[in-house]
Amino acid sequence: MFIKLTRSGPRRYVQLAESYRDENGRVKQRTIASLGRVEQIERSIDSIVRGLHRVAGRPEPVTPPLVEGRPTFLINQTLQMLKPLF
Repeated sequence: MFIKLTRSGPRRYVQLAESYRDENGRVKQRTIASLGRVEQIERSIDSIVRGLHRVAGRPEPVTPPLVEGRPTFLINQTLQMLKPLF
């Protein structure tokens, strides 16, 4: 599974997706869950990460230190890196 950024008009969305092969052996992607608009996700990323850990049966991560008032989760860094592309 992976995080996928999509665009619909002026809005950008974050989706949880997976790759699979169809009956002809071609690689395809399907959306597992839509996580919402990028602007909304950035405000609630801590909650999403904790929820994913709970669903996976893993211990919840310790809240990381803040950098410039923002958590240092990898997904936040990834979203920041990808913003210019959208």
